[in-house]
Amino acid sequence: MSTDRIKVLCRVRPSKGEDAFAWSDRRVHCLAGKEKERSGFLFQKVITPDQGNNKAYNEVKDAVEGVLGGYNATVLAYGHTSAGKTHTMLGTPDEPGVILRSVDYLIDSKSTANITLKISYFEIYLERVFDLLSNDKRELDVTTATDGSTDVVIPGLTVHNISTLSEGIGLISRGQDNRRKARTNLNEHSSRSHTIFQIDIVRADPSGHTVKGQLRLVDLAGSENSKHAGTSGEAMREGANINKSLLALTNVIFSLASKSSHTPYRDAKLTRILQNSLGGNARTRIICCVSPSRQHMDETLQTLHFSDRARVVFNSVKVNEIDGTKTIPLETVSELLAVYQDEISSAHAREKELRSEFKASLHDVVRHMAKEHDAEAFLWCEADYVSQKVSRQSSEDACSAMRLQHERVERDRSKYLDTIRRLESENKKLRKENTLKTTRIDELAIVIQDFEEQTKLLNSEPVASSQRLEEQNQILTAQCISMQADLKTSLSGASLMDPCINALRNKLSGLKRVHSEMCNDMKLGEGVSGGPAATGKKQVKKIKIFEDAVQEAVSSSASVKENIATARQVTSSAKSVVRNPSPLKGPATPKGKLLLTPRSKAKAVIAQVRTNTPKTPLRKPLTASATLNATPPGARTKSPLVQKKRKKLVERPLEFQYP
Repeated sequence: MSTDRIKVLCRVRPSKGEDAFAWSDRRVHCLAGKEKERSGFLFQKVITPDQGNNKAYNEVKDAVEGVLGGYNATVLAYGHTSAGKTHTMLGTPDEPGVILRSVDYLIDSKSTANITLKISYFEIYLERVFDLLSNDKRELDVTTATDGSTDVVIPGLTVHNISTLSEGIGLISRGQDNRRKARTNLNEHSSRSHTIFQIDIVRADPSGHTVKGQLRLVDLAGSENSKHAGTSGEAMREGANINKSLLALTNVIFSLASKSSHTPYRDAKLTRILQNSLGGNARTRIICCVSPSRQHMDETLQTLHFSDRARVVFNSVKVNEIDGTKTIPLETVSELLAVYQDEISSAHAREKELRSEFKASLHDVVRHMAKEHDAEAFLWCEADYVSQKVSRQSSEDACSAMRLQHERVERDRSKYLDTIRRLESENKKLRKENTLKTTRIDELAIVIQDFEEQTKLLNSEPVASSQRLEEQNQILTAQCISMQADLKTSLSGASLMDPCINALRNKLSGLKRVHSEMCNDMKLGEGVSGGPAATGKKQVKKIKIFEDAVQEAVSSSASVKENIATARQVTSSAKSVVRNPSPLKGPATPKGKLLLTPRSKAKAVIAQVRTNTPKTPLRKPLTASATLNATPPGARTKSPLVQKKRKKLVERPLEFQYP
């Protein structure tokens, strides 16, 4: 018994539209979807659209030829509806398929060997088995063989012996006429059942050795989508049963590929009948028929995934011998023994020759070494022999050490397994915790989303606030402009006051000189009543009044300068507020107090300056002559001497004005 791997082929039918797949000699690549990143689906061979049924048959011919040697074989066409399965297996009169080519090959072999061919043809329809070569349409049972083997048999199935190709063609045509077919949107002659064309071969050698083989050629119905196929009623029921049996076939392949302890062969009649072909005693070849068009992309991917699993399945094959038919004549046995004895004696003689040749060559080598290196060569050989002996001993010691190490590794392995189990339990706990954390994260995500929505609403409010800021900035700008005008007026008034004050000071000094002269005159005319003394006292009073006016002007000038400096500070602060407006919401204020923003603070300073700035009234022009010449009521007239001296001092009137 030997193992044989299931050979999986891919046949690509001609495209009907935009292609979603590309192919090479052994790979099929998907050009769209999630499978785009994959390196491709591997096959033993890819049959391209320009290659016909002859290429497909040549790829499975080895299994057909093996049937004559006593092996079982199965050729299975798999794929979705309208993918080209029936065309591959049956073909056309101009291009025969695998079934007709296999029958032709086996019939041609009858001329060179003693071969018996028996044909049977049946279908699986709605999970029931029907004979396609019988007029009786009753359902057949599927049972296990009674000879103790695991083979599955169908009692009541008709068997037809054939000897010519025309007989085989007639049986194939008859079976196809009885097969159930229907018209759908995807295929005008859609197969509604799975068909199995079975050929039983018995071959006898001239020596009396007889072997048997069974060839099954399976044409599966294609998986279909009722929505795409446009089926309903009975056709939809047929499609559901087809998909069910194909799913069972996929499950069996998956179980065999994963080396599961149980394989569900009994889930469907198809897998029950093909039990020997899937993981059993048969050489199996699967032809996966696919369509490269984008329209059938999902169905094609399903077929490619099925092939990926099927190509790693192995079958256990053996030659099927018929017991009780192996009778060899005595003369033949004696002849065979004589032949075997001659072969054995010749083998012994050849062995002796080889041994003598080896010894002679070894002696030649030793003589050559002795001639070249003399005694040193022999010593070197002896030393080499000793070293080899020591190395062999060390190797044995190393092997024993490795055994001990292996035992330690086994002990560590058991410990590691315990650790792995413990870690797995901890991992389960962590997964539960992660699940709880994930739910918590989802809740937080919802909270964050609500917060972002509120933030968007808050961000929309500053639009109206910015408009109010613009209006306030315009008001402050107008106020700054008016303050600058007031400041210019104040500066112009201050510049006019300075020369007036200097003139008053000069006039005061002149009056003081007049006063001193008048005092001297008063001393001269003290005895005269109503003379210069009285006049001098009056002049002193006027001089004091004039001094008070000068001091008032000086103090007014100082206060004006202070107001100008304050106005400058307020103007600079107002400009900074206009250039850098503060936000509407200021920092939190203490309870009972109002914390002003720079804008409101500027407004308060401007109001305070306006209230605290004294408004100096404009006075009438004051002349020195009017002041000096003013005579209080009831006073006496001045002496001519005094009036003369005053005229000298008041030659030019001095006019000044308070701001």
